[in-house]
Amino acid sequence: MKSCFGCGKIVLTKNETFYVTRKSAIRNKEKVMADTKQQWYKDAKYGLFIHWGLYSILAGEWKDPKTGEVTKTDRIAEWIENNLNIDKEDYRKLKDEFHPDKFDADMFVKRAKEQWGVKYIVLTSKHHEGFAMYDSKVSDFNVVKAAGRDILRELSDACKKYDMTMGMLYTQGFSYKLFGRSSAYGVILLVLGVVLSLITNHLFREDKDLAM
Repeated sequence: MKSCFGCGKIVLTKNETFYVTRKSAIRNKEKVMADTKQQWYKDAKYGLFIHWGLYSILAGEWKDPKTGEVTKTDRIAEWIENNLNIDKEDYRKLKDEFHPDKFDADMFVKRAKEQWGVKYIVLTSKHHEGFAMYDSKVSDFNVVKAAGRDILRELSDACKKYDMTMGMLYTQGFSYKLFGRSSAYGVILLVLGVVLSLITNHLFREDKDLAM
């Protein structure tokens, strides 16, 4: 398992790197394009991006528990809560239906590498719905509380076992209320803290991997 994408930067695509400000991104554009630290990614070409969360249960279709009305989304399924304006509390109840009993990370990664030729795997550790696929320390709305399993941890361990490069997608809506008020700055600090924790606790194999 390689250290992580981007050697200290957060790589979004093979030619783009996320910087804190738009100005710095523009200023460093030529440097990013010329950067060869992501050469392994360019050489890998074939990876597996796994979108998995509560929206997977719905498969693009929502039945309103109050009216019984069934509505299908004509957009991407992971945005169904937002696109269909589903009541937040009704949506959160889906966690009680999330049972990843048949998921075998070891078998999945082994087949991905040996049979499918996959060079790296990326998992949605948390998508826009806010359901964490790991043992979140900032919210009980997570897979460990719901199903008793840390999916990100299981997949990470399997990737380490089979020397598969792994990455994660983490998204965070600006909805946290910190210190009694909404704070964009506070959310940014929270996200940075969560992502750093996820990287160090789930993606890296040894302390030496943290040298970026």
